[in-house]
Amino acid sequence: MKAKEHKINEFIKNLKQSTEIITDFDEKLWYTLIGKVIINRDGNIKFEFKNGKII
Repeated sequence: MKAKEHKINEFIKNLKQSTEIITDFDEKLWYTLIGKVIINRDGNIKFEFKNGKII
């Protein structure tokens, strides 16, 4: 689990340091970052990242 967390954090760090702007949907990026999408009955959508954070 620690190795997975480290790998995700390194990926995010590299993404932040990148000078390229992401302008199109990137399926690889999506599957790398998102662990789960929760859609509630009221239409509210929450994204759970693989590092455990929810927005």
